[in-house]
Amino acid sequence: MKWQSLPGIRILIKRRDKLENAISINGLLRVVRENIIGIGQVAVDWIGGNFYFTQRYPSRTPGISVCSQDGFFFIAKRRYLSGKRNNCELLNNRFIGIALHSQRGTMVWIESFNRHRIMMADMDGENVRVLVGNKLDYPTGISIDLIRGDVYFGDVEREMIERVNMDTRERTVVLTKGVHHPYDLKYFNGFLYWSDWASSSLKVAELRLHHGSAYLIHSFAGLPYGLAINHSIYQPATSSIPCALNDCQWMCVSIPDIEGNLEAKCLCPDGYDRSANGDCLPLSDSTTTDPDGSSLKDEDLDLSHVGVAWMKERCDDGDGCLNGGHCEDIKNEYGRVTKIVCKCESPYEGYRCERLNPIKERAEQLSGSSRPHWLALFVTFMLLILLVLILIFAYQRSSPWWVTYLIFKGELANDEIFSNRRCLAHSLTLPWAHTTTFSSDATEFVKVN
Repeated sequence: MKWQSLPGIRILIKRRDKLENAISINGLLRVVRENIIGIGQVAVDWIGGNFYFTQRYPSRTPGISVCSQDGFFFIAKRRYLSGKRNNCELLNNRFIGIALHSQRGTMVWIESFNRHRIMMADMDGENVRVLVGNKLDYPTGISIDLIRGDVYFGDVEREMIERVNMDTRERTVVLTKGVHHPYDLKYFNGFLYWSDWASSSLKVAELRLHHGSAYLIHSFAGLPYGLAINHSIYQPATSSIPCALNDCQWMCVSIPDIEGNLEAKCLCPDGYDRSANGDCLPLSDSTTTDPDGSSLKDEDLDLSHVGVAWMKERCDDGDGCLNGGHCEDIKNEYGRVTKIVCKCESPYEGYRCERLNPIKERAEQLSGSSRPHWLALFVTFMLLILLVLILIFAYQRSSPWWVTYLIFKGELANDEIFSNRRCLAHSLTLPWAHTTTFSSDATEFVKVN
């Protein structure tokens, strides 16, 4: 097993056919990620809170992977760390050792296939470059002096420990005495510690001495494996934590900008694809292809998942699934719970129901408001028609008549008409009665509004 640490947290890798990543919080061990195949070494980003580890055969995604501290999001970095190779090359590629320089946003690792190389990249897996590309017979174990930027690595065949500077690429042999089969090593405060398989022991050498010698610290009954330094100086604090100010819902890592300062970058985990606007879309709602053109939906990936007991604890606390989603047990044919997943309430989606789907949200808004919308239009239309009818009726009942200059009024009495010529105003309203008739010598009557 291997240990790495965060403040108050220890991270453990158990070696099995189906490996797991576990964390120990205040002495309580919790498996945060299950069913990870081919785990090798592990390293912790104490600034971002993520942990990185190597994967090799029988994993179908050999390379370097990263997992969030809570285990919910996982990225197998095989696609851009290994390059564009065929499946046989990928399965035979080995990744031996990994170390992080969190203050620089950089990681280094040992890669072995046709030849051995020490590689370096930003912590998002981009900007991959070769740090050491020659005179490596069988490199194992790697560590970084965070102050000087020196990378230490052992070589089993040459029985020595060397260092190379990350900036200048200057390479130096630092120790040969007492070095036989170094498996893992750690540099701390001027001292170099390593586990040696040849003597099944833990050794140390003070590098500040010009001719340092190896000293035995402890002997083991079996073969010693990984090492970890548990000291606050080994994980120095930084003036700023870029991801603390970032609203990334998935996995945030720190990478160097052009000037070498740290900046936050949001990564899309496995099962998601990055959209044009930088959002992470679940693969079920997007089409994704690898650089070689193959569909990632059909790619046979490691089917790892959040630890069952850990997920159940989070579900019981109410923060396993977000935004109204609920936890659902997935059982095998024997009724045993093999994993717990989130069932999301629309319009939310994702492993934790963390993503709001704007298309689904808009569709629900239109569906919910369509009936009241058309009903309001219909009522408004009918009211307008009613108003027009009322205006027309009132107009016909109250329209006045006028003539250009004279109007004659005749009165009917005993079947004879007695006329009386009167001068009237240019505008008038006349009462209408059946005993009164009107005539005019004007050519026409004019009706006005």
